[in-house]
Amino acid sequence: MKRYHFSLGDSNDGPVGFCAAVFADTKKQAVEKLRAILPDEQAVEPLDSDEDGEVEYINTYFNPDAVTEADVDKEYEVCPTCHEDRLRTFDTDPPGYECGNCKHTWVGG
Repeated sequence: MKRYHFSLGDSNDGPVGFCAAVFADTKKQAVEKLRAILPDEQAVEPLDSDEDGEVEYINTYFNPDAVTEADVDKEYEVCPTCHEDRLRTFDTDPPGYECGNCKHTWVGG
């Protein structure tokens, strides 16, 4: 299993940033999982600093169908037992791993 990190907006370049991390066996499966759970819209609560209540509402909108494998910017091998990505690699073919969290060992695929 792997953890796929999606970058779907950049608040350094524009007004909105968005990222997600999904556990899956393949990029294709990660895209399918993210598309399945993304809402079409999500309300965001204004910060407590809006004491006067002058910000009426904040909504964010998503287009799940537009998410693709190209939106994956990082891919991590994770422990199949605890989903931790602090792994030690040992030489085998394919490589083997030991989890730094639960000490589970396995051979990668």
